[in-house]
Amino acid sequence: MHFQTNSNGNRPSNGRVPEYAESLRGNEDSIIDPNGSHGLSFDFPKRPAYGFKGDNVLLWANYTEICLKSDTVLYRYAISVDPEAQGKKAAQVIKLYLDNSHFDDFRQDIVTDFRSTILSIQNLPTIGPVTITYRAEDEDEPRKHAKIYTIKLSRINPLPVEDLNKYLVSKSPSAVYSYKDEMVQALNILINHYSKTNSNSVTVGTRKVFDRNSASSCDLGGGLKAMRGFYASVRLATSRPLINVNITHAVFYKEGPLLTLANEYMLGGKSLENLHKYLNRLRVLVTHLKPNNKEGKRVSRVKTIVGLATRSDGANLDPNRQPIVPKSGASSKDVKFWWSKKGEERYISVYDYFLQEHKKTLNQPNLPVVNIGTLENPTYLPLETCIVLPNQVARTKLDRDQVDTMIQFSVQERLPATNARDIEVDGFRSVGLSSNNTSLVRSPFSTSPSLITVPGRILATPTVIYYSGRELEVSDGKWDLRSVKFSKSGSKKDWAFVVINTTDAKLKSDDIKKFKTEFKKELVNNGVAHDTPKILKKEILNVAALKDIQGISEDIFKDAAKKNIFLVVFILPLKITPDQYNYIKKLGDIKYGIATICMDGRHKPTPQYLANITMKFNLKMGGNNQFVNLKETSLNFDETMIVGIDVTHPATGSSTEAPSIAGMVASVDASLGQWPAVIRRQVKRGKEMVSELDKMLSSCLKRWNTRHGDYPKNILVYRDGVSEGQFKKVLEEELPLLRKACRELYPASQPKKGLPRISVIIVVKRHHTRFYLTEKNRTQDDKKDDKRENLNPQPGTVVDRGVTEARNWDFFLQAHYAIQGTARPIHYFVVHDEIFREMEARAAANNLENLTHRLSYIYGRATRAVSVCTPAYYADLVCDRARCYPDTTDIHKNLETCMFYI
Repeated sequence: MHFQTNSNGNRPSNGRVPEYAESLRGNEDSIIDPNGSHGLSFDFPKRPAYGFKGDNVLLWANYTEICLKSDTVLYRYAISVDPEAQGKKAAQVIKLYLDNSHFDDFRQDIVTDFRSTILSIQNLPTIGPVTITYRAEDEDEPRKHAKIYTIKLSRINPLPVEDLNKYLVSKSPSAVYSYKDEMVQALNILINHYSKTNSNSVTVGTRKVFDRNSASSCDLGGGLKAMRGFYASVRLATSRPLINVNITHAVFYKEGPLLTLANEYMLGGKSLENLHKYLNRLRVLVTHLKPNNKEGKRVSRVKTIVGLATRSDGANLDPNRQPIVPKSGASSKDVKFWWSKKGEERYISVYDYFLQEHKKTLNQPNLPVVNIGTLENPTYLPLETCIVLPNQVARTKLDRDQVDTMIQFSVQERLPATNARDIEVDGFRSVGLSSNNTSLVRSPFSTSPSLITVPGRILATPTVIYYSGRELEVSDGKWDLRSVKFSKSGSKKDWAFVVINTTDAKLKSDDIKKFKTEFKKELVNNGVAHDTPKILKKEILNVAALKDIQGISEDIFKDAAKKNIFLVVFILPLKITPDQYNYIKKLGDIKYGIATICMDGRHKPTPQYLANITMKFNLKMGGNNQFVNLKETSLNFDETMIVGIDVTHPATGSSTEAPSIAGMVASVDASLGQWPAVIRRQVKRGKEMVSELDKMLSSCLKRWNTRHGDYPKNILVYRDGVSEGQFKKVLEEELPLLRKACRELYPASQPKKGLPRISVIIVVKRHHTRFYLTEKNRTQDDKKDDKRENLNPQPGTVVDRGVTEARNWDFFLQAHYAIQGTARPIHYFVVHDEIFREMEARAAANNLENLTHRLSYIYGRATRAVSVCTPAYYADLVCDRARCYPDTTDIHKNLETCMFYI
């Protein structure tokens, strides 16, 4: 079943741009249900109409269309492995199972995810439990006492492709295909089987593939490298299934001597504890073992590192035979284990063991050893006897320099035109969408591997308004703040400067004086009302190094609190480390209730840099920097509260006790300038649904009531941080909590009137859809302009056709101008609507798109449209701030109504 392909597909680079098919547009329009947004069940609201406002534009999308053959049936089988195996071992067990003679007549009709599912285009005969004796990939035969696995296949209901095709071509708005998710999963297994079985491919997760031989790479330092690969996933759009192919990146360990890798890592000043975590789960080839056993058979020399030697190793062994590890990360001369041979039993060091048993004198006897056994039954090896296997994904946290290098490699050096071309030239081939894919004998689908075109619209640029109604000209999604006063100044509150100097990076007194003077001038220029800064007991502090900040910061905050200082501006000689930054923010936000701003004293006090600081200053003081005209959205924002919600999870390398944290912001008036925040720790680490959402919304509603004397009639929620598979959970778990908060606070008469009206829009940032300008939409001026040569769409580009499904209400919006790399649009998906359904159908679609676009222009600390609408962006910032103090979320009462997080 090989993939049938047509190599004559149009490419973005060849100048031939296929028009968007009128038949597709007609199908999309015919499915629309003008009353579709009216349902209040746990089903998603239907699209009331397609938007039509804006200038039309034709775009490339990084999708290719596939044609499924209706006479194909995908037979599904669940794989059960006992005892349970995971990761690479599970994949190897399934490979051994499929080598069984039972599959000889069907092997070319079978694909699998090597995890839990087998698919076949033939109905397989009943196969009873099969026992497999495990052997590694590099072994000829199983080892003595090798683990035995029992594999069972269970039939799952088959998936006739005809059922999917009927759904795709149906014109009924209420058409339902009950096995949509299952079919998409099956098609993804089918598509990605090629990369999982291709010897030249390295797969990461279920949908990312990297070419072993030709993938571009970049040295990140610290024993790591970045590689460029491709992502492939099936998506069902109106009338057709599509495959989304995008460029992706991953971080890998460098292959080669383990000693070299460890030395590279330690050059960054890392501790042995860091190295212990860094090496965990790393697979190595051991060099001291012979490749063949006594019978001449190959034996596996691949081992997995647990970490360094630790004092808790072998804690459950016989106390008289537990390994002796004086300290974590001990060397080969210091680590000893119980050794027995030919009746002789004694403790022996790793160093002496290699000298005695392998006639090998270690060159680096004072370096740590690694444990390739288990914590319960450790086995130790010197670093110099191990070779790191290639193509292993590194799940370690990157430092700042590595992140910068990664961004340079993945974004800054890659024009969108290059990415689009690479997807067609290399991407389709890498994921198996080419004639080279002969892994299957009879094809269930065919494809022409070329990018599709989709219609988009460029929404009108909103007018950005400042003090006294002054309107600023917006170009490429940005505007100039020079000689402009903010729309509303914050209130006058006491504030102070604090300067911290270090021995090796000392700010000169003249520079400090200039910094302060220029900053106060900028406050005046931007119309920010302020008093003269108060003088603290210690206004200039000298420390030996920045790490000593933690020793003096407490005194600063104590003095500021005594003097009722509301905000402290720290001027620092260097960019402080995350730990030092977190310490300052925790003292200010949690312990003392003092807002803080950290300024990098190395910056010249240019108007642009200082304006960025004054924007933060004004917001923290309760001001409003800019607003936009929202009358065209048909909503009354004196009666509409907009809410942003996000959840953040512990970063890679965080403590296992680090919690997930939920953040919420909410508007307080029609100007949409102030967005106070609420933070809560999640009950369960990794839980995406917000567990205390009712309490969080209740806090926001009370704040609104304090200001208005009433509660909002509309609550519009932008919910960030939810994957597509969890959309339903938002309705099932979070919407009831939002309603609960309203029931407890609103007068009994309001719910009877259908108030408040609640709408929930999911904000999806992490997706792989990208759009590129076609030649038809590039004017001669554009072609001469380097900014346009990158093929990114213009700010305000919205796409609601071509890659969406008519029976859902969703759209992609690129509100911003991409400073570097390929612009990533945001995917907005309506999961519940009670607000816009009150409008005429066509107005509802336009108003939601227009409002979301305009909300990208009110982000208070920038003079440009941001990529994600402001409520979701602020919620994300709140979650970032909450990471500064993961052990608590109790924001000091002084800052409860303040944008402390900005």
